[in-house]
Parts: sequence; structure tokens; C-alpha cells
Amino acid sequence: MRLADFDVGTEITISSQKEHSHYEYNTKIIRTKRSEGIVIAEIILSKDKEVHYMKPDTEHMVTVNAGSKVYVYRDAKILDIKTLTQEYKFAICIRCMSDVAAVNRRNFFRVFLGVDGTLEAGINKRSAEVMVKDISANGLGVICTKKLKFPIGMQVVVTFVDELTSEKFEIECEIVRCVQNDPFSVIYGCQLPEVSESMQKIVALKQRLHPPI
Repeated sequence: MRLADFDVGTEITISSQKEHSHYEYNTKIIRTKRSEGIVIAEIILSKDKEVHYMKPDTEHMVTVNAGSKVYVYRDAKILDIKTLTQEYKFAICIRCMSDVAAVNRRNFFRVFLGVDGTLEAGINKRSAEVMVKDISANGLGVICTKKLKFPIGMQVVVTFVDELTSEKFEIECEIVRCVQNDPFSVIYGCQLPEVSESMQKIVALKQRLHPPI
């Protein structure tokens, strides 16, 4: 399912991240250009001012809630609408070409963790100190120094202790993405081969205490 395949009127959430700042806003689709993978959405206002997305070094993700399922588009690009159409001078133009499958809603939500841990990789079990930034039922994000380079697709083991329950986790997972966090560190997104029941319980517990990030 592509983002541009959704009907006009579909509500979407735009998540934007730049360095340590993270913002989420809800809007709705008002027009689509399926052949170009383009969605035009209603303008977003914050304190009666337009939210501007055309900022350098900002990453965008769009999610669509469809009942018990969630569609996640991680390659969203915000374009200058004035260069595409004169019909909408005040709107958001999003291009997203990926065709994604729905994921279970409860497995998608992430909660902030922010604990120290270790990451082991490779045959020689190369170890690195990391911070486990956030977790979900089937994934986690870790921050480590930019000097350490791990390729996408590498199998790793992330170990950490949850401060809330004092439970120790040794998570076997695969690096699926890498984004720069700041000039000195990167964030590795790691995916588990299947949903972890113990991680799911921790996420549910933390969701009751804090909202999803």
C-alpha cells in the first residue's frame, strides 16, 4: 500500500526529527497524485502559525492508522508545493514512493528508554557501549559513537537492564537503518526477527506511565 493510494480525507500523522528534537502533527489528505507518489495534505497550524517542514537535515515519517493496523512510511519527503501546483498555496506536499505492508498497532508503538547498554557484533563479538534510546515489541533504537561503523543487515546482540523492572535483556536483532544523531554519534535502528513478549510487556507498562514517542 502506497501513501498516495489512501483516499482523500484520510487522517495521517507527520513525525519530524532533527538532532534531539522530535515533533508530531496530525493532518488529513486533500488530494493525491498516485502516478507521482504525491499526497497533498491540509496545512498544519501551531499557535495560529504555519508549521514549516522545509528545513534542512530534518527526517520525516508518515503514519496512517487503519483500525488495528498501522502503515509506516519512513522515506517521506516534504516538497515545496509552490513548484508543483498553483491550486494550493497553503498546504503540505509529501512524496513517498515506498509500498509498505501494515503492521500491528501494538507492535509499532515505541517508548523512550534512555539506558546504557552494550552492542556485540560480528564473529569476533566486537563490543561497543551504546545508549538504548527507545524500544518497541519488535525493535529498538541505539545510539553509539560515529567512529564505530556497523553495516545495514548485520546481526547484533544488544544487552541492557530495564531500570523500571531490573530485568536484563539480551536482544538478538538486525540493523535495518542508520541515521546521524549529531556530529559525533549515530542511531541504529534494530529489528527483532519476531515480537518479543517480554519487550511487549515492558512497552505496555511504560505506555501506562508515559505516552508513546
